Amino acid sequence: MPPASRPRGVAELVGWNSGFITPRQARQIVLTPGTVLSRLLYDPADGRCIERSTGTRSPPTRR
Repeated sequence: MPPASRPRGVAELVGWNSGFITPRQARQIVLTPGTVLSRLLYDPADGRCIERSTGTRSPPTRR
């Protein structure tokens, strides 16, 4: 994707209200108590998800 057409967000939420989110919104979501993350590995050539971790983790608490 050429730089001019890249979305300005750092993450994409997929679902009922899909869209890209800003770094600030991503931080807010990750730091919300109860958040659980999974690792997704995408092929940069075609965008396919080639691996999803079976384990999940919670981000460290904010100090």
